[in-house]
Amino acid sequence: MKKITQVLIAILLSTANLASAGVLVECGYISKEPMAAFQPHPDCAETISGKVTIMPDDLKKIHFGPDGLATIFVLNQNYYIKPNGALLPVIAYDNGADYFSEGLIRSSVDGRIAFFDTNFNQAIPPKYDWAWPFEAGRALVCLGCTAGSPDKDGHV
Repeated sequence: MKKITQVLIAILLSTANLASAGVLVECGYISKEPMAAFQPHPDCAETISGKVTIMPDDLKKIHFGPDGLATIFVLNQNYYIKPNGALLPVIAYDNGADYFSEGLIRSSVDGRIAFFDTNFNQAIPPKYDWAWPFEAGRALVCLGCTAGSPDKDGHV
């Protein structure tokens, strides 16, 4: 019985180690190379329990703009990223990451739209079903809205 217990403990420990080990996944980003375009980069991120971390070697290769931010695409999600590796998931817009408008960007938090600033601080809490970017100090928002049926061109 003692031997069976030891074997079960060994199996549980090895399973726990596998669960805590990250899975390497591909990312898309613009590198610092001259004339670089948005390209896929294999094994550039690690996921552990749903949390994404960009690998240190790739973090050094990413081109950050004058605002100190870059966009990166990981596991079908657009993010803004800082040089320290901090990530902010953002809404997809026009085949890429949403853009900052009047210093704020939209992000989905628990299925609701929130707004964040360029420091990734939440400026407006997640209370809207949908929101459009800020324009002239205001953003059109929606409460209780749902996606409709696609039209003949596939727009919802």
